[in-house]
Amino acid sequence: MKNAIKSFISNYKLENSKIIVGFSGGADSVCLAHILCVFQNELNLKVILAHLNHNWRGEHSKADENFSRNFAEKFGLEFYTETLDDTVQKTETVARDARYNFFERVKVKYNADAIMLAHNKDDNIETAIYRIIKGTGLEGLKSIPEVRDDIFRPLLNFEKAEILEYLKNNNLEHTEDNSNQDTTYARNYIRHEILPNFEKINPTYKNSISNLIEVAKGECEILDFVLEETKKDIFENEKINTQKFLKLIYPLQLKLMYNYLKNDLKFFDYKRFQRIVDFIIEHANKEDNFHSRKYVKFSINAKLFLYVNTKEIFKGE
Repeated sequence: MKNAIKSFISNYKLENSKIIVGFSGGADSVCLAHILCVFQNELNLKVILAHLNHNWRGEHSKADENFSRNFAEKFGLEFYTETLDDTVQKTETVARDARYNFFERVKVKYNADAIMLAHNKDDNIETAIYRIIKGTGLEGLKSIPEVRDDIFRPLLNFEKAEILEYLKNNNLEHTEDNSNQDTTYARNYIRHEILPNFEKINPTYKNSISNLIEVAKGECEILDFVLEETKKDIFENEKINTQKFLKLIYPLQLKLMYNYLKNDLKFFDYKRFQRIVDFIIEHANKEDNFHSRKYVKFSINAKLFLYVNTKEIFKGE
């Protein structure tokens, strides 16, 4: 595991870097922080542990904060913490947003080069299953990215069991968040109630789902390449050539419109993009539009429309 993390740092050219580690005190973050300590001098790393006290569990939350502070002190690492206000809504989504905002603030505060988070293979699988249940496409099946912008996840290919084995072999303590057993939270329900049943069907289901995630990543890369080549041919002065669009296969039409409109929509609904493409197909070559070249429009949101005629497609107010 240590050599894999060392290779990860080298592959992403993170030697000589100042790194913020999202540190909860749990097994995953303890494992990551300890391995970074091992290579701190060799790779000239400056490691800062960033702990966000969500303030959900009273004294237990404070105990986790104290453990994290003591861990940093024991291993000679810089430590920074904040506590969420009592008024912050106690939901998984709000907590996640608060954590990521916190990590970015700490990165700016310390003028750091990167943020490292300790998501593991099990987290990746749970995320994929959660998205399938809620509804997702190929992009969602990619699950948790190993790298996105300034956030890196070196443990993503390691199972929880491997991480716990590392802690045992190195005599490392960690905290246990008792809320992780609460199955009223969707991810906990998946972890404790759904995935154990997968194991009854296929004891190696983790490898199977991980392979699916990798396939989705590869397919998305192919689609992105095809999409970029298509855009070179179909866009003219930031407008879509209608006749070239109509010659595309339907799935590529959907992908193109998704890419064109994704920054304008808060929620992505496959059926809605079907309606948009069907609208274009229905109206683009109607005889009255063909001769007059007048535009018909489709409402994208309260302020934005998609304009269509036989010659071009574009968005505007």
